[in-house]
Amino acid sequence: MYILEVDNLSYEINNKKILDKISFKIKEGDFLSLIGENGSGKSTLSLALVKLIESKGNIVLKGKIGMVLENPDHQIIGTTVEEDIVFGLQNIGLTREKMEERLIKTLTSFKMEHLRKREVITLSGGQKQKLAIASLVAMEYDVYIFDEVTSMLDPDSKKMINNLIKKLNKEGKTIIQISHFIEEIKLSNNSLLLKNGKLIYYGKTNDLMKDEKLLLSNNLVAKW
Repeated sequence: MYILEVDNLSYEINNKKILDKISFKIKEGDFLSLIGENGSGKSTLSLALVKLIESKGNIVLKGKIGMVLENPDHQIIGTTVEEDIVFGLQNIGLTREKMEERLIKTLTSFKMEHLRKREVITLSGGQKQKLAIASLVAMEYDVYIFDEVTSMLDPDSKKMINNLIKKLNKEGKTIIQISHFIEEIKLSNNSLLLKNGKLIYYGKTNDLMKDEKLLLSNNLVAKW
């Protein structure tokens, strides 16, 4: 079953096309890498998918979608770990009992029970990104977009976050990741490559990795 269908999606600013008639479908439980050079339209596409910008075309989503940003400081609301996770749950109208149940479930799943009362300002960069993901997971979305969420992290924190993303996918969640790191892109089943706002490849990640000409023409090999 396709959980997300995008048809003829376009977006422009001051008559400049940022996205140009993008069409693709994502199956439920897929793991997709959204890649391309800086300015290719990756982040704009993700913003359109979560309806943070108004685009032209058609987006059919069979479920709920959430997005984690590159910098967790732009996403974390609460002053403590507990407050940040509960904030989103309050917004969707859960009862106090349900919020406590979801909070404990999330803290346990992310092995963050010991951080429940910790102030966010005392967390490391990796812990903050982990909290940003945990707060989103607590909302029980069906599709998760991760916009270069490891770019500001050290190697150990990157590994931790990538393991969390892989775990979500194994649990049946649909993943869309934006990344420049080859080791992360190879984790995905499929890849979608953008250039100047146009979709120029959508298919198996393994097949893309074998297409040296396509990678070179998009300056991806040297960057990776």
